[in-house]
Amino acid sequence: RRLRRLRLRLFRRLRLNLRLRLSLHSVHPPCHLDRTVLAMAYGDELTNMLQPFWALPLLGITGLAAKDILPYTLRFMAAGAATCVLLTLLF
Repeated sequence: RRLRRLRLRLFRRLRLNLRLRLSLHSVHPPCHLDRTVLAMAYGDELTNMLQPFWALPLLGITGLAAKDILPYTLRFMAAGAATCVLLTLLF
């Protein structure tokens, strides 16, 4: 019976401690929210640079295949990735 009360008290303390930690993190998150959102947007844009959707009608009109324009879009993606990483680390 005494052991059960001790366990219950310990459980309540841990639960209170967890609530306090969660409330502190909601006020002051452990990471920069703006950096996180921008990094996710940069990652999405980088994949769009590799195979852009605007090129699909252009491929149909010109008769080219996707493998013909892939080296050029890969260069743009590499330059964009270097720029995004550099700017994210600087700011």
